Amino acid sequence: MGGSGTYGSSSGSSSSSGGAGGGRSKKVNCNISEDTDLYNITPELRSKLLVGTKLEVHVSSDVGVHPLMVNLIGVGKYAGLVVPDSLEDFLKCIEKGNVYEAVIIAVAGNGIRITISRKKK
Repeated sequence: MGGSGTYGSSSGSSSSSGGAGGGRSKKVNCNISEDTDLYNITPELRSKLLVGTKLEVHVSSDVGVHPLMVNLIGVGKYAGLVVPDSLEDFLKCIEKGNVYEAVIIAVAGNGIRITISRKKK
């Protein structure tokens, strides 16, 4: 994979609350903000991925492809994959119509660290 994972574990937060009881799914708070690494970075876009660069977060419709991808805003091209700790919550919230964006917060060697958060309306 393209990311190095050298930044440590996720420092973001995800709030979830759920009730006890058989068969009930947990209620997801979609106001998620999480730091994670960018993986499988597109080589031709690498030089454009600088601290402060914004990325669009979307779910892949390709079967067999990791479900959460990011595109470079303004270019609309695939920039890489993300595997946040709260992946399931992000997917549920996107399915409900929430929109997320990512901002690059660190670049070191081949590694890129981003913050994913809900896009403000």
